[in-house]
Amino acid sequence: MPNPSVFGDRLLTARAKRGMSQATLAAKTRLPPAVISHFETGVRQFPSADTLVKLTDALQVSSDYLLGRTPDMSPRGGELEVLWRKIGMHEASDDEIATLKAVARALVAQRKRDAEVKGK
Repeated sequence: MPNPSVFGDRLLTARAKRGMSQATLAAKTRLPPAVISHFETGVRQFPSADTLVKLTDALQVSSDYLLGRTPDMSPRGGELEVLWRKIGMHEASDDEIATLKAVARALVAQRKRDAEVKGK
């Protein structure tokens, strides 16, 4: 019986974290549902470049994560960097990106504090 590759394990993890079924992921990527299953079960070990791009886009993860090169699921540089670049700031420096991440962490921390106060 085949064993899943790192790719198959990571694909399954990312899909589960995003709350997607194999059928949903297949529909989003326009791949046959069996292809998703084959990767996750190890029948197929690695995707073509085109399939990898479809999967990373649908799951909003980096290709490095799916290929086992990093434990970070976030697309290149993280979700905030992606957002920053999508709004036209293609030359964002590492310092600017780090500042955005710090602001986001502060907002999340404030939301958690607010939730704790409401819960008391």
